[in-house]
Amino acid sequence: MLQAKHRRVLWLLLLIWLQLLHSRLLEKLMDASFRSLQLGSAPGDDLRTLLPCFWLAGALCMVLWQFGSYQRFRRKALESMKPVEESWMRSACEQAALEAGCEAVPPLYQSSSVSTPLVLGFAAPVMLVPEGEYTWAELRMVFLHECTHIRKKDLWYKLIFTAAACILWFQPLLYLLKAAAYRDLEIACDQNVVEGKPEADRKAYADFLLESLRKGRNRELPYSAYFYNSKSVMKARLAVVEDTRVRSGIPGAAVCAALAVLTVLIFADRVNEVRQALWNPYAAEPPQNLYEDSELPECRARNGEGAAEVTWNDGTDWMEVPAALEALTARGDQMDGALTGLQDKSYTVSEEMTAFAYGGSAEVPVTVTWTKDQGANWTTSVVTHEYNSVRCLFLSFPDAEHGFLVLTAGRTMWQEGDVLFATKDGGYTWTEVERESAPGYEGVHSLTIGAEFVTPEVGFVAIRSSQEPELYRTEDGGVNWELCAFPESGAENEEFYTMAYPPEQKEDRLCVYLGMEEYSELGGTRLRYESEDLGKTWSYTGEVRRQ
Repeated sequence: MLQAKHRRVLWLLLLIWLQLLHSRLLEKLMDASFRSLQLGSAPGDDLRTLLPCFWLAGALCMVLWQFGSYQRFRRKALESMKPVEESWMRSACEQAALEAGCEAVPPLYQSSSVSTPLVLGFAAPVMLVPEGEYTWAELRMVFLHECTHIRKKDLWYKLIFTAAACILWFQPLLYLLKAAAYRDLEIACDQNVVEGKPEADRKAYADFLLESLRKGRNRELPYSAYFYNSKSVMKARLAVVEDTRVRSGIPGAAVCAALAVLTVLIFADRVNEVRQALWNPYAAEPPQNLYEDSELPECRARNGEGAAEVTWNDGTDWMEVPAALEALTARGDQMDGALTGLQDKSYTVSEEMTAFAYGGSAEVPVTVTWTKDQGANWTTSVVTHEYNSVRCLFLSFPDAEHGFLVLTAGRTMWQEGDVLFATKDGGYTWTEVERESAPGYEGVHSLTIGAEFVTPEVGFVAIRSSQEPELYRTEDGGVNWELCAFPESGAENEEFYTMAYPPEQKEDRLCVYLGMEEYSELGGTRLRYESEDLGKTWSYTGEVRRQ
């Protein structure tokens, strides 16, 4: 069985392990809360945004309670504290300090506010004894006990557990660990004090323990080393004082050394994880697939001087779009701020069909300006006058004749609806699609972040989400919509990849990338899913980095 001096080391190592384990959990919880707020979840909408607040509030209450207890105790002790005048008591304290190996003799005071001898203070500890009558033998052993606490920095040991209790106030195992550590702290001190002592000293020490047991005690505080403890601890201490057997400390020391090395390795690994996450978020664990998606997207439209411009020959020549930039940037709902240029995904550029969608305000109706002959002739079609509070427009032409325009409107806070218009004559006329089912709950959902039709029948709408990926699919031209199902990936932190973007065409398959936030669709680490049946089913194909 391990001796108390070895067990106290074991409890400290277990405390470090417990802290490291919970640091991972708290880090994930804080990250999830931060991302939920970034993605528009109001405090209270997502439990993950409330749990960190509860934890911080509990930790703050614990800190304030401990600090308040210390201030009350300190004030009470100072009011009744006076230096010890008896020279024989000071001499006993000096002898005990010398025998214990203290660097300096602690100041000795008497106080009517304490009922048992104790050490108070960290940088400059002082010793307090209650008022009463003592024998030389009693005080010598008591002082030796308290001076041993000072030499071994036991008050700092207790403070570590108190600080841990403030951080992990919700963990019941910590309080059991703390109680065991405090118990073995006193027992180890007793073993050190009585080691090699004659029977008379042991008896005087045991008598004082019994006397303290009869008097009772004050509540133990983390910033002091009390001579008295609970009845069960005092009985264990008496057993140690009466035990004269010589025990080998080699097995316990070996166990502590092995566990200490393991703790250092675990802690170093954790520090390395944090360092890599801070300085190189992609070095901590390489992506499963690192491939060509680091390319920048091809630029085929841009903001010119007072007008938008488009190119069909990779930027060699640019042509102005025949629509005023003020019209192209007009939106009735400017939640995301006033547009200063083309809205992403509101236009499509190809040799067969180039089109720009804009408007949706009281001044500019929802409109599409398009060309099928690379700018030789342009046509402008008004899609609708009905919606004048449009936030975003998403335009796609799977071929030159079939086009789809998704507009978002009716926003209230972070919820909105979307409306789908379609053309079957290359953009001349647009009609609103009569839906039998729509994305979200009865057509209402969080903010739309993208929409894309890959065929005249199959299309997708992506919704901002902090709970699970929300990518809706239609296979009948937008009449009915269903939520896409993505199988579990097994990737680390998989639960945080909740942002799905519209699929991208990759040769004979569709690719969807799940991210942790909306604002970097083409950047960062993503979970990649692929489909060979136009999005009916998806399979996980790896973790990739996009930039």
